[in-house]
Amino acid sequence: MTVRSQTATAIPRYFGCGRGLTFYTWTSDQFSQYGSKPIPSTVRDATYVLDGILDNETELPIAEHTSDTAGYTDLVFSLFDLLGLQFSPRLRDLGDQKLYRFDTSIRYQNIGRLVRGTLKPRLILGHWDEMLRVAGSLKLGWVTASLFIAKLQSFRRQNVLTGA
Repeated sequence: MTVRSQTATAIPRYFGCGRGLTFYTWTSDQFSQYGSKPIPSTVRDATYVLDGILDNETELPIAEHTSDTAGYTDLVFSLFDLLGLQFSPRLRDLGDQKLYRFDTSIRYQNIGRLVRGTLKPRLILGHWDEMLRVAGSLKLGWVTASLFIAKLQSFRRQNVLTGA
């Protein structure tokens, strides 16, 4: 939507010469809205996916979340798993995605060419305590997921915690 605000951004594709914001909303499978947040139009949706879920103050239990490709990153997928939540994004161009596994000796019949990445158990185990602190901070609301993700992605080189 077009709006005058310090956080509004000029995007000619949507707003012509004006500036605007995007309202990200979370809707349940029962068609009830349980969250809404204005976000800059230039920031990828994935940065904000967890905010509405973790801030859910309704009695609606969130068992699974789905989004389109813009709501997906490997980091968001990992945070969902770390928080014990189910993330089921609808991915465009799935053949271009990189899926990961622990054991490279296992051969997968139908998805073998998609499984190109290898997880690093030592890296994960070496930073497990920090990862649990992140999960606790997100669950308790000490930091929003969007702020945490933005900070991790702002490093020039990939942060070791992001890799874990």
